[in-house]
Amino acid sequence: MRYYKKCIMPNTRPETVFDADGVCDACRSAENKNQNIDWKAREVELLKLLDRYRSDGSWYDCIIPVSGGKNSCFQAHVMKNRFGM
Repeated sequence: MRYYKKCIMPNTRPETVFDADGVCDACRSAENKNQNIDWKAREVELLKLLDRYRSDGSWYDCIIPVSGGKNSCFQAHVMKNRFGM
């Protein structure tokens, strides 16, 4: 068994591949997101979109389908508490 250099994920995990430097594809993808995306500009774009659909209080602003898992519950939490939807 081999382990990836950055995240110590074992190479027995299905559908994960090493690159020539021994780094998994998930770590490379995360690096790409952190280096090539202007997150502040994306947030401004999201706020504009949310403002288009924000209600006057008489209706729901949005519907967020969740599975009940930690990721989808966090999504709902952020939309309510950070973005006021």
